[in-house]
Amino acid sequence: MKKWGWILGFLLAVSNTIWGQKHDSLLEVEVLDYQLELAPGFKQESLKVSEDLNSTQNLGEALRELSPIFVRSYGSNGIATLSLRGTSSNHTRVTWNNIDISSPNLGLVDYSTLALSADEEVNLLFGLGSMSEGSGALGGAFQIKSGQNWQKGFHGSFSQELGSFRRQGSNLNLSYGKEKLLVNLNLYQKTAENNFRFIDITAVDRPAREMQNSNFSQSGVKTNISYRPTTKSLLRLNLWYNEVDRQLPPPITGDLSNSDQMFDRNLVAVLEGHFSSKLGDWMLNWGQVYNSNLFYLNAADSESDNRFMSQEVNGRWKKEFTRFKLKIESGVQGKFQEASSPSYTGPSERNLGAVFTTVEKNFSKDFGSYVVLRKEFSEGFALPLMCSFGLFYKENGAAKYSLAYSSNYRLPSLNDLYWVPGGNPDLRVENSFSIDLRGQRDFKWQGLHFKVDATLYYSEIDDLIQWLPRNSVWSPFNVKFRRILGQELKFEVLKKINTWQLSSSAQLFITQQNPGEASTVKVPYSPNTSANVQVILQDENWLFRYLLNYSDPYFTDEGGNFFMPAYAISDLQMAYRFPYKKLRYSLGLKLQNIGDYPYQILPYRPEPGFNFLLNFALRW
Repeated sequence: MKKWGWILGFLLAVSNTIWGQKHDSLLEVEVLDYQLELAPGFKQESLKVSEDLNSTQNLGEALRELSPIFVRSYGSNGIATLSLRGTSSNHTRVTWNNIDISSPNLGLVDYSTLALSADEEVNLLFGLGSMSEGSGALGGAFQIKSGQNWQKGFHGSFSQELGSFRRQGSNLNLSYGKEKLLVNLNLYQKTAENNFRFIDITAVDRPAREMQNSNFSQSGVKTNISYRPTTKSLLRLNLWYNEVDRQLPPPITGDLSNSDQMFDRNLVAVLEGHFSSKLGDWMLNWGQVYNSNLFYLNAADSESDNRFMSQEVNGRWKKEFTRFKLKIESGVQGKFQEASSPSYTGPSERNLGAVFTTVEKNFSKDFGSYVVLRKEFSEGFALPLMCSFGLFYKENGAAKYSLAYSSNYRLPSLNDLYWVPGGNPDLRVENSFSIDLRGQRDFKWQGLHFKVDATLYYSEIDDLIQWLPRNSVWSPFNVKFRRILGQELKFEVLKKINTWQLSSSAQLFITQQNPGEASTVKVPYSPNTSANVQVILQDENWLFRYLLNYSDPYFTDEGGNFFMPAYAISDLQMAYRFPYKKLRYSLGLKLQNIGDYPYQILPYRPEPGFNFLLNFALRW
């Protein structure tokens, strides 16, 4: 696999001339595509991977680089989970082409396995804004959608990266389009030995040591085939196969000559149809997810193979009534989940059904409101009605204000219910509600363009599930109540300087757990304050970017006895893009942790010091 990228590069060089000759004939085609819309009172942001700087970035790496979201990472190649809006890692969801790919076993996602390509759309829905797609995302949800660069003829891109710790990766995107047909193919792979030097902060003299036995290997393929029978309809098949093999070294307090191993295999298939008529816009989709996670524990010479399969079918309809300034979207959903594990007495199953409707009403061109209702059904649980309502106001296009209320809940995971020993089939659902107040404003002053986005939110979660020791066996119980008060601020400044554009942004997240209480219970791995700063200078050819990520201290236990210190990591990135004949090349360089700062996100699992990544990309 290590020579895979170079072989593809050779094949691509041979075929450059043929594909390059078709470059002038590329014509954009208007494509019907049903868009999942978020109610106006909810907050969402888009995340974009730069092909000029990264060939094989995963979602966990992108979030750590481009946002203040706290990513809980088990070292440089380990499992990555999130803490968003003061919630736990099992309170976020991920969909790929509108199908939930989150694990029903654990109720969470390993973001280090979610490889991204530059043409994919990634939207982050904050808080309870994803309730029209399903329950459980009390912190937020991610929507990943395959790009639809519908153009006639052949086009594509190839990129290759090389970096510190023998890291290398390749990415190939190929596309062929006709008026009614589009075929996309994305192949990717990356490997790294991860044998980096680190400062052992656990020793008194802080010696330099070397991380060993932490290899990482990932490869996969994504493809989608789109067909337009008419100008008012679209059929699409999406496929994604992904595999990750990695060594998980012990904490640096252990024997670094040994390591555990983890092998992940994932397959997702999605078939969808989009139709438009006088009666409205329609979307029907069906998806199936297969996942296998094999964990080998070296110390105990044992292995655990956890698997799950899920099927999901969705139907959506929306219609805008211009005369009444009214927009309606309704849908139904069915989901079947099955998990198997050596720690279960047998396969465990779950059936889910749901109906929902969203009604948005504009009273004037500036003022409106909306209501969202969703009812789900599942065996063994009396599930509450989920609802959201809010108001929004637009001030001459320069400012937007919104107030939103939402309720939601999370079902216990299959591990919570069926793990042996300790599973608790009598668990109740976790209930939550949230209130969001948001303001956005754009204005110009002295040739500068300013954008301000501020959100104040308050949420409560009742019957939180926690695993506790009981009679020498750990079991889950509904024992906790949590209140969360938070503020999110994003400030952007843009300036045109001749042919250059200078932009800078700063994002600040502040989260208070159980405000006003003298409680000694702490929420592990949830910093009160985190921040991200970006400064970008670019023109047609050059791109320069400075990044700063900060996290203040956070506790690693609920008793508040242990904590991780604050850290601030800076990166410098640059890229040069230039055309040659009918092709477009770019060279990118990333200098990461330029201060060579020794830090850890989890105790005794060091992160790399100063390192670099060189990227070459070619597009036609």
